[in-house]
Amino acid sequence: VSSSLFVEDHSCKAILDTSIRHIKLHITETRDMSLCCHVLSDIIAALYKKKDTPEVVKLISSMVKSMLMKLLETFQKVDRSKPDSLHWVSTLLTLLSLMKKEHYDLVLRDVSRNNRVALKGLIQRFFSVFKELLQSSIFPSTWFTMRLLTCNVILIAVQYIGRSILFHFLEDFDAHVWREYFNLAAAFVQVPCLQLDRFSWVKR
Repeated sequence: VSSSLFVEDHSCKAILDTSIRHIKLHITETRDMSLCCHVLSDIIAALYKKKDTPEVVKLISSMVKSMLMKLLETFQKVDRSKPDSLHWVSTLLTLLSLMKKEHYDLVLRDVSRNNRVALKGLIQRFFSVFKELLQSSIFPSTWFTMRLLTCNVILIAVQYIGRSILFHFLEDFDAHVWREYFNLAAAFVQVPCLQLDRFSWVKR
């Protein structure tokens, strides 16, 4: 992943597909989790550097389709007391920051094709992860920029996911989905790093 082969478009996809297949297998079997996290982080960092090129947009789609659900699941299971927990969080946030409308549409459309219950479950998983990112002390209080970045990533994600909620759960109303949506909104506006009235004039 760190070699020049990953820079070339024709070899990058082959390396990405092979790496992701092995990483998914190892994460599922909870083997070499630290190594998996570091390799995955290197892959996402490499994609981030070239994120606006057409070829990389397709690779991000492949990455999202293969790894997003596994990363959300791993985030909810990872032991927060271990040093690698922050690395998992930053890897998930970086992948989410790479995702555009077409990537969210890809994930949500694939799930909604199966059934409405599966789509509801995916949205609830997103919201559960987002609330945990907002409410828990994952990052030290001095990591102000990282906390703001987290809020920005979540805000953009919810804007994309919200369109799917409107389309699938408004007319055929689902109170539970909407309750979760507004609970997340309430948690968002109460995040300490967004309470500008508590900061000095210089910090604002």
